Amino acid sequence: HNNTNSDIPLLGFYLSDNNNNLKWAFPDTFIAANSYLIIWADENGSETGLHTNFKLNGSGEQLVLYDSTNAIVVDEVIFSAIPADMGYARVPNGTGPFVIQYPTFNINNESSNNFNNFEIKVNFDKSMIMHSNLSNGNFAESSFFRANLYEAVLEGGNFEGANFESANLTRVKFNGASLIGVSFKNSNLMEADFTASNILDADFTGSNLNNAIWTDGTKCGLESIGLCKKK
Repeated sequence: HNNTNSDIPLLGFYLSDNNNNLKWAFPDTFIAANSYLIIWADENGSETGLHTNFKLNGSGEQLVLYDSTNAIVVDEVIFSAIPADMGYARVPNGTGPFVIQYPTFNINNESSNNFNNFEIKVNFDKSMIMHSNLSNGNFAESSFFRANLYEAVLEGGNFEGANFESANLTRVKFNGASLIGVSFKNSNLMEADFTASNILDADFTGSNLNNAIWTDGTKCGLESIGLCKKK
């Protein structure tokens, strides 16, 4: 993405997925001002368009942009596992941190900056979903094992039977969510907000609940250990 008002020539630039910075060379092309350029990291040079001589691994990989003229790494991203058919994008568009979201092919990343009303059983294991909006989605029986959901918004969603074991859920907003039968074993729930959520039969074994927010409207069946009380 070129977010400037001038074209950016790419001759002398390279992409790589390892320590060989000169792995795939850009042809004599450019990214037009305030526009996008699609590169297919699929090792399929026989197809139309720009295709690299390497593939990115959906279970985790790195991508490096290298400027050979000035011998510098312009940008680099290292990502963990990404669910099938999902994208990994900077939000706000081209400038913010990377988040997992719906793909935004050749358009502004903020065209798909949340999972609202998403309805599918998803495997988010070990994914980074920081600052994302998963509100009002149906994620029943989905897995978020060891996922990083720092400051994510899960308001009003259905997470019945979901697995959040060993996940980082710091400052996550569960307001009004259905969390029946959810496992939070060994997860970090520091400053998480459970206002008016329904978390009956949830398992908090070994979890960090420091400064978590509960209100009288929270239904969790854990009053005996001091939870579900207004802070």
